[in-house]
Amino acid sequence: MTFPALQFFDKAKKAIIAEGYGQEIEYVQNRYFKDITVETFKVEATFVILASSGLKEQIVRKNFDAFMGGMDPTSARWVQDPYSLIPNGRQREAIRNIWKNGEAILQHIRDRPTDAEKIEFLDSLPQIGKITKFHFARNLGIDCIKPDLWMDRLAEIYDFSDPFAMCEAIRKERPENRIGTVDVILWRYCNLFGLVGV
Repeated sequence: MTFPALQFFDKAKKAIIAEGYGQEIEYVQNRYFKDITVETFKVEATFVILASSGLKEQIVRKNFDAFMGGMDPTSARWVQDPYSLIPNGRQREAIRNIWKNGEAILQHIRDRPTDAEKIEFLDSLPQIGKITKFHFARNLGIDCIKPDLWMDRLAEIYDFSDPFAMCEAIRKERPENRIGTVDVILWRYCNLFGLVGV
């Protein structure tokens, strides 16, 4: 069965692969929570906390790369305290907490028996909110979507009650994709092109 949101998904997938984002699709498709290490957890938490600022992903990526590399992008100099590269104080402290207590925090998540409980626990972490918890969960390999502004707009345009229903309808017709993969394909298209062609 074909429907407009599915047609858009197929077009979006081709478009973002053509733009060089095939690796991002594979990253979400092949990431499973059971494989997450403490180091991976800290890295993913850092990115998502920086993304919680609402800045465009490309700017967040620049700040993330600076922190991970310990280099000030404005002077191209190494810094002794990479946390000083995080301009927002609350984000800085949240990231510091993750790097200090990551092993214990990850264990708390592992102790939750269901994906829904794992996602709810993420909401209790500093700088991780109602939407960001889904972003974090998806990046940790928990198969879910991030119901952000782009996804809300698409669901409304394509007459779905919410982004979850839209992504699930698409996934049913394209079962080779995890629901998080459907999400990242739609989101990345909108990130690159807005709602052009919707």
